[in-house]
Amino acid sequence: FIEMKGSILLFLAAAVQLGLVNSGNIEHVIVLMLENRSLDHMLGFLKEKNPDVDGCLPNQAGCSNPIDPTNATSEQITVDNTAVYQQISPSHSISGTTKQIYGTADGTDANMSGFIGSYTHSTGSVEGGEGIMKCFSAEHVPVIANLSMEYGFFDGWFASVPGPTMVNRAYAGSATSHGMGTNDKLTIAKGLPQKTMFKQLVDMGHDVRVYFQTVPTVLMFKDMRRKDIRGNYHTLPKLYEDLAKGDMASFTWVEPNYFDTPNQAASDQHPDHDVSIGDQLIKDVYDAVRNSPLWEKTALIITYDEHG
Repeated sequence: FIEMKGSILLFLAAAVQLGLVNSGNIEHVIVLMLENRSLDHMLGFLKEKNPDVDGCLPNQAGCSNPIDPTNATSEQITVDNTAVYQQISPSHSISGTTKQIYGTADGTDANMSGFIGSYTHSTGSVEGGEGIMKCFSAEHVPVIANLSMEYGFFDGWFASVPGPTMVNRAYAGSATSHGMGTNDKLTIAKGLPQKTMFKQLVDMGHDVRVYFQTVPTVLMFKDMRRKDIRGNYHTLPKLYEDLAKGDMASFTWVEPNYFDTPNQAASDQHPDHDVSIGDQLIKDVYDAVRNSPLWEKTALIITYDEHG
Protein backbone atom coordinates (compact mmCIF):
# COMPACT_ATOMS: atom_id res chain seq x y z
CA PHE A 1 0.00 0.00 0.00
CA ILE A 2 1.32 3.45 -0.87
CA GLU A 3 0.14 7.00 -0.31
CA MET A 4 -0.41 9.15 -3.39
CA LYS A 5 -1.99 12.43 -4.37
CA GLY A 6 -1.70 14.82 -7.31
CA SER A 7 -1.76 13.96 -10.98
CA ILE A 8 -2.21 10.47 -12.39
CA LEU A 9 1.19 10.69 -14.08
CA LEU A 10 2.87 11.29 -10.72
CA PHE A 11 1.13 8.18 -9.41
CA LEU A 12 2.31 6.08 -12.34
CA ALA A 13 5.87 7.31 -11.94
CA ALA A 14 5.84 6.39 -8.25
CA ALA A 15 4.29 2.98 -8.95
CA VAL A 16 7.05 2.15 -11.44
CA GLN A 17 9.72 3.46 -9.06
CA LEU A 18 8.41 1.23 -6.25
CA GLY A 19 8.22 -1.81 -8.51
CA LEU A 20 4.43 -2.01 -8.29
CA VAL A 21 4.16 -1.88 -12.07
CA ASN A 22 6.47 -3.59 -14.55
CA SER A 23 6.60 -0.74 -17.03
CA GLY A 24 8.22 -2.99 -19.63
CA ASN A 25 4.94 -4.89 -20.05
CA ILE A 26 2.58 -1.92 -20.06
CA GLU A 27 1.83 -0.16 -23.34
CA HIS A 28 -1.63 1.20 -22.54
CA VAL A 29 -2.98 2.97 -19.45
CA ILE A 30 -6.72 3.43 -18.88
CA VAL A 31 -8.04 5.63 -16.06
CA LEU A 32 -11.67 5.56 -14.91
CA MET A 33 -12.28 8.34 -12.38
CA LEU A 34 -15.58 8.19 -10.51
CA GLU A 35 -17.10 10.70 -8.09
CA ASN A 36 -17.22 11.55 -4.42
CA ARG A 37 -16.76 8.35 -2.47
CA SER A 38 -14.15 7.62 0.18
CA LEU A 39 -12.21 4.42 0.73
CA ASP A 40 -13.76 3.87 4.17
CA HIS A 41 -17.26 4.33 2.75
CA MET A 42 -16.81 2.04 -0.26
CA LEU A 43 -14.21 -0.50 0.85
CA GLY A 44 -13.43 0.09 4.52
CA PHE A 45 -15.23 -3.10 5.54
CA LEU A 46 -12.78 -5.15 3.47
CA LYS A 47 -10.74 -4.98 6.67
CA GLU A 48 -12.97 -7.83 7.88
CA LYS A 49 -11.54 -9.99 5.10
CA ASN A 50 -8.00 -8.56 5.09
CA PRO A 51 -6.73 -6.96 8.33
CA ASP A 52 -3.98 -5.16 6.39
CA VAL A 53 -6.55 -2.90 4.70
CA ASP A 54 -6.53 0.57 6.28
CA GLY A 55 -10.30 0.59 6.57
CA CYS A 56 -12.83 1.35 9.29
CA LEU A 57 -14.85 -1.07 11.40
CA PRO A 58 -17.28 -0.56 14.31
CA ASN A 59 -15.60 -0.12 17.70
CA GLN A 60 -12.33 0.77 16.00
CA ALA A 61 -10.64 3.98 17.15
CA GLY A 62 -11.41 6.90 14.89
CA CYS A 63 -14.40 5.20 13.28
CA SER A 64 -17.18 7.10 15.02
CA ASN A 65 -18.33 10.72 14.99
CA PRO A 66 -20.02 12.86 17.62
CA ILE A 67 -23.35 14.37 16.64
CA ASP A 68 -21.92 17.65 17.95
CA PRO A 69 -18.11 17.80 17.48
CA THR A 70 -17.87 20.85 19.76
CA ASN A 71 -19.34 18.87 22.69
CA ALA A 72 -16.97 16.39 24.34
CA THR A 73 -19.91 14.42 25.80
CA SER A 74 -21.93 14.29 22.58
CA GLU A 75 -23.51 11.01 21.50
CA GLN A 76 -21.24 9.05 19.13
CA ILE A 77 -22.45 7.48 15.87
CA THR A 78 -20.23 4.64 14.68
CA VAL A 79 -19.74 3.26 11.19
CA ASP A 80 -21.79 0.31 10.00
CA ASN A 81 -22.15 -1.54 6.70
CA THR A 82 -25.76 -0.70 5.93
CA ALA A 83 -25.22 2.02 3.32
CA VAL A 84 -27.89 2.20 0.64
CA TYR A 85 -27.20 2.70 -3.06
CA GLN A 86 -28.78 6.15 -3.13
CA GLN A 87 -28.10 8.15 -0.01
CA ILE A 88 -27.53 11.68 1.26
CA SER A 89 -24.59 13.73 0.05
CA PRO A 90 -22.15 15.29 2.51
CA SER A 91 -20.72 18.70 1.75
CA HIS A 92 -17.71 18.65 -0.55
CA SER A 93 -16.83 22.33 -0.43
CA ILE A 94 -13.44 23.24 1.03
CA SER A 95 -15.06 24.62 4.19
CA GLY A 96 -17.36 21.61 4.58
CA THR A 97 -14.59 19.09 3.98
CA THR A 98 -12.30 20.92 6.40
CA LYS A 99 -14.95 20.55 9.10
CA GLN A 100 -15.29 16.86 8.28
CA ILE A 101 -11.57 16.24 8.63
CA TYR A 102 -10.80 18.50 11.60
CA GLY A 103 -14.10 18.59 13.45
CA THR A 104 -14.30 22.38 13.22
CA ALA A 105 -13.50 24.96 10.56
CA ASP A 106 -10.37 26.07 12.42
CA GLY A 107 -9.29 22.72 13.87
CA THR A 108 -5.70 21.49 13.97
CA ASP A 109 -6.19 17.77 14.67
CA ALA A 110 -7.17 15.79 11.56
CA ASN A 111 -9.21 13.28 13.56
CA MET A 112 -12.03 12.87 10.99
CA SER A 113 -14.60 13.78 13.65
CA GLY A 114 -16.74 16.30 11.81
CA PHE A 115 -18.71 14.44 9.15
CA ILE A 116 -22.02 14.51 11.01
CA GLY A 117 -21.37 18.04 12.28
CA SER A 118 -20.58 19.26 8.76
CA TYR A 119 -23.79 17.70 7.45
CA THR A 120 -25.83 19.29 10.23
CA HIS A 121 -24.21 22.68 9.56
CA SER A 122 -24.87 22.54 5.81
CA THR A 123 -28.46 21.26 6.06
CA GLY A 124 -29.57 22.90 9.31
CA SER A 125 -30.80 19.56 10.63
CA VAL A 126 -29.35 16.67 12.62
CA GLU A 127 -31.95 14.33 11.14
CA GLY A 128 -30.41 11.95 8.63
CA GLY A 129 -26.85 12.88 9.57
CA GLU A 130 -26.08 9.39 10.84
CA GLY A 131 -26.36 8.22 7.23
CA ILE A 132 -23.03 9.92 6.57
CA MET A 133 -21.37 7.21 8.69
CA LYS A 134 -22.78 4.28 6.73
CA CYS A 135 -20.42 2.14 4.64
CA PHE A 136 -20.87 -0.67 2.13
CA SER A 137 -20.26 -4.33 2.71
CA ALA A 138 -18.30 -6.16 0.03
CA GLU A 139 -21.48 -7.99 -0.92
CA HIS A 140 -23.26 -4.74 -1.79
CA VAL A 141 -20.50 -3.44 -4.11
CA PRO A 142 -19.30 -6.79 -5.44
CA VAL A 143 -17.41 -5.57 -8.50
CA ILE A 144 -15.11 -2.99 -6.95
CA ALA A 145 -14.77 -5.09 -3.79
CA ASN A 146 -13.66 -8.20 -5.66
CA LEU A 147 -11.32 -6.28 -7.94
CA SER A 148 -9.77 -4.68 -4.85
CA MET A 149 -9.14 -8.11 -3.34
CA GLU A 150 -7.72 -9.60 -6.54
CA TYR A 151 -5.55 -6.76 -7.85
CA GLY A 152 -3.40 -3.88 -6.60
CA PHE A 153 -5.29 -1.85 -4.00
CA PHE A 154 -4.19 1.60 -2.81
CA ASP A 155 -5.68 2.45 0.58
CA GLY A 156 -3.62 5.62 1.02
CA TRP A 157 -4.51 7.53 -2.16
CA PHE A 158 -5.74 11.00 -1.23
CA ALA A 159 -7.44 13.77 -3.14
CA SER A 160 -5.17 16.76 -3.71
CA VAL A 161 -7.62 19.29 -2.22
CA PRO A 162 -10.24 18.87 0.54
CA GLY A 163 -12.78 20.32 -1.84
CA PRO A 164 -15.02 19.84 -4.86
CA THR A 165 -15.05 17.91 -8.11
CA MET A 166 -13.62 20.23 -10.74
CA VAL A 167 -10.79 21.33 -8.45
CA ASN A 168 -9.63 17.77 -7.84
CA ARG A 169 -10.16 16.75 -11.45
CA ALA A 170 -8.00 19.70 -12.43
CA TYR A 171 -5.27 18.37 -10.14
CA ALA A 172 -5.66 14.86 -11.53
CA GLY A 173 -5.14 16.15 -15.05
CA SER A 174 -2.48 18.78 -14.45
CA ALA A 175 -1.26 18.66 -10.81
CA THR A 176 -2.78 22.10 -10.14
CA SER A 177 -6.16 23.85 -10.21
CA HIS A 178 -4.51 27.15 -11.22
CA GLY A 179 -5.88 28.74 -8.04
CA MET A 180 -9.49 27.58 -8.54
CA GLY A 181 -11.00 26.51 -5.20
CA THR A 182 -14.63 25.98 -6.22
CA ASN A 183 -16.55 24.61 -9.19
CA ASP A 184 -16.39 28.11 -10.65
CA LYS A 185 -18.53 28.09 -13.80
CA LEU A 186 -16.99 31.24 -15.31
CA THR A 187 -13.41 30.03 -14.79
CA ILE A 188 -14.29 26.63 -16.23
CA ALA A 189 -16.06 28.19 -19.21
CA LYS A 190 -13.01 30.34 -19.98
CA GLY A 191 -10.77 27.29 -19.64
CA LEU A 192 -7.86 26.57 -17.32
CA PRO A 193 -4.61 27.63 -19.01
CA GLN A 194 -2.05 25.25 -17.49
CA LYS A 195 -0.35 22.47 -19.39
CA THR A 196 -2.00 19.11 -18.79
CA MET A 197 -0.66 15.59 -18.61
CA PHE A 198 -2.60 14.95 -21.82
CA LYS A 199 -0.64 17.63 -23.69
CA GLN A 200 2.59 16.46 -22.06
CA LEU A 201 1.99 12.93 -23.33
CA VAL A 202 1.17 14.15 -26.85
CA ASP A 203 4.33 16.28 -26.86
CA MET A 204 6.30 13.14 -25.95
CA GLY A 205 4.86 11.27 -28.93
CA HIS A 206 2.11 9.31 -27.18
CA ASP A 207 -1.51 9.22 -28.32
CA VAL A 208 -4.34 10.13 -25.96
CA ARG A 209 -8.08 9.43 -26.08
CA VAL A 210 -11.05 10.46 -23.96
CA TYR A 211 -14.20 8.33 -23.80
CA PHE A 212 -17.30 9.86 -22.20
CA GLN A 213 -21.03 9.37 -21.68
CA THR A 214 -22.59 12.84 -21.33
CA VAL A 215 -19.86 15.46 -21.04
CA PRO A 216 -16.06 15.18 -20.69
CA THR A 217 -14.90 17.24 -17.72
CA VAL A 218 -11.40 17.50 -19.23
CA LEU A 219 -12.84 20.23 -21.46
CA MET A 220 -12.17 22.52 -18.49
CA PHE A 221 -8.59 22.67 -19.83
CA LYS A 222 -7.77 24.90 -22.78
CA ASP A 223 -5.27 22.19 -23.70
CA MET A 224 -8.16 19.83 -24.34
CA ARG A 225 -10.08 22.20 -26.64
CA ARG A 226 -7.39 22.37 -29.31
CA LYS A 227 -8.41 21.56 -32.87
CA ASP A 228 -5.72 18.90 -33.16
CA ILE A 229 -7.18 16.89 -30.26
CA ARG A 230 -10.91 17.13 -31.03
CA GLY A 231 -10.83 13.85 -32.92
CA ASN A 232 -9.60 12.10 -29.77
CA TYR A 233 -13.01 12.29 -28.04
CA HIS A 234 -15.34 9.30 -28.32
CA THR A 235 -18.52 8.11 -26.62
CA LEU A 236 -18.27 5.18 -24.22
CA PRO A 237 -19.55 2.43 -26.57
CA LYS A 238 -16.55 3.15 -28.80
CA LEU A 239 -14.26 2.21 -25.89
CA TYR A 240 -15.69 -1.31 -25.84
CA GLU A 241 -15.40 -1.57 -29.62
CA ASP A 242 -11.80 -0.36 -29.63
CA LEU A 243 -10.77 -2.71 -26.82
CA ALA A 244 -12.34 -5.66 -28.64
CA LYS A 245 -10.36 -4.75 -31.78
CA GLY A 246 -7.13 -4.19 -29.85
CA ASP A 247 -7.04 -0.56 -30.92
CA MET A 248 -6.17 1.62 -27.94
CA ALA A 249 -4.21 4.80 -27.29
CA SER A 250 -1.19 4.92 -25.02
CA PHE A 251 -3.29 6.81 -22.46
CA THR A 252 -7.07 6.67 -22.14
CA TRP A 253 -9.27 8.75 -19.85
CA VAL A 254 -12.78 7.40 -19.18
CA GLU A 255 -15.57 9.71 -17.98
CA PRO A 256 -18.74 8.28 -16.38
CA ASN A 257 -22.22 9.70 -16.86
CA TYR A 258 -22.61 12.58 -14.41
CA PHE A 259 -26.35 13.12 -14.84
CA ASP A 260 -29.57 11.15 -14.61
CA THR A 261 -31.28 11.52 -17.98
CA PRO A 262 -34.51 10.01 -19.35
CA ASN A 263 -32.45 7.50 -21.34
CA GLN A 264 -29.52 6.83 -19.03
CA ALA A 265 -28.91 6.76 -15.29
CA ALA A 266 -25.88 8.49 -13.81
CA SER A 267 -22.97 6.09 -13.41
CA ASP A 268 -20.49 8.36 -11.58
CA GLN A 269 -21.54 7.18 -8.06
CA HIS A 270 -21.81 10.80 -6.88
CA PRO A 271 -24.33 10.96 -3.99
CA ASP A 272 -27.25 10.67 -4.38
CA HIS A 273 -26.75 8.73 -7.63
CA ASP A 274 -27.13 4.96 -7.57
CA VAL A 275 -23.85 3.31 -6.58
CA SER A 276 -24.87 0.02 -8.19
CA ILE A 277 -24.97 1.70 -11.62
CA GLY A 278 -21.38 2.79 -11.14
CA ASP A 279 -20.40 -0.69 -9.98
CA GLN A 280 -21.87 -2.00 -13.24
CA LEU A 281 -19.83 0.55 -15.20
CA ILE A 282 -16.68 -0.68 -13.46
CA LYS A 283 -17.61 -4.24 -14.45
CA ASP A 284 -18.26 -3.26 -18.06
CA VAL A 285 -14.93 -1.47 -18.39
CA TYR A 286 -13.00 -4.22 -16.61
CA ASP A 287 -14.62 -6.97 -18.69
CA ALA A 288 -13.80 -5.09 -21.89
CA VAL A 289 -10.16 -4.76 -20.84
CA ARG A 290 -9.98 -8.35 -19.59
CA ASN A 291 -11.34 -9.73 -22.86
CA SER A 292 -9.25 -7.47 -25.07
CA PRO A 293 -6.21 -8.79 -26.95
CA LEU A 294 -4.38 -5.93 -25.19
CA TRP A 295 -5.12 -7.33 -21.70
CA GLU A 296 -1.54 -8.23 -20.80
CA LYS A 297 -0.25 -4.86 -22.01
CA THR A 298 -2.82 -2.67 -20.25
CA ALA A 299 -2.97 -1.06 -16.80
CA LEU A 300 -6.49 -0.14 -15.63
CA ILE A 301 -6.71 2.42 -12.81
CA ILE A 302 -10.08 2.91 -11.07
CA THR A 303 -10.23 5.84 -8.69
CA TYR A 304 -12.35 8.69 -7.34
CA ASP A 305 -11.86 12.45 -7.49
CA GLU A 306 -12.50 12.92 -3.76
CA HIS A 307 -14.78 11.87 -0.91
CA GLY A 308 -17.89 13.89 -0.14
